[in-house]
Amino acid sequence: MTGLKSENEGFDFFLPDPKASCRITAKPRHLSRLFWRLTVNCSDAREGLFESFSELVEIEVCRHRELVPENNKLLRCFQYIKMDAVSVGDYCWNGDCTNCQIWYRAEDGEIRSALACRLYVRPGMVITGLSANLRIDLTE
Repeated sequence: MTGLKSENEGFDFFLPDPKASCRITAKPRHLSRLFWRLTVNCSDAREGLFESFSELVEIEVCRHRELVPENNKLLRCFQYIKMDAVSVGDYCWNGDCTNCQIWYRAEDGEIRSALACRLYVRPGMVITGLSANLRIDLTE
């Protein structure tokens, strides 16, 4: 296991490698002094979330261009864009709710609706509308 080993008596745990891009540095009020001094890495949190991909593809989300991993469902792509907000958002991830509903321009030019947790991303995809939950989470 990589990372930092606690040197405090009575604690035996590992923290992830501190060279990560995602860091928690603020002092939480409810944690002991030990924790507020440590930098926590969450880059490994992305590992295993996404289907394997070899490149990022460009899509348009409500007039904003984004690069997202190919071969993934749109909700995972949105998570790639805004990891924190989408990860804790109110989504079922399996199509039972409609909180991840989107509207997109199909290949025939028609605007269609779909659930982001069910639809795979396509290069050049144009998303014209987002559900209220996605709109809030992606614009935070």
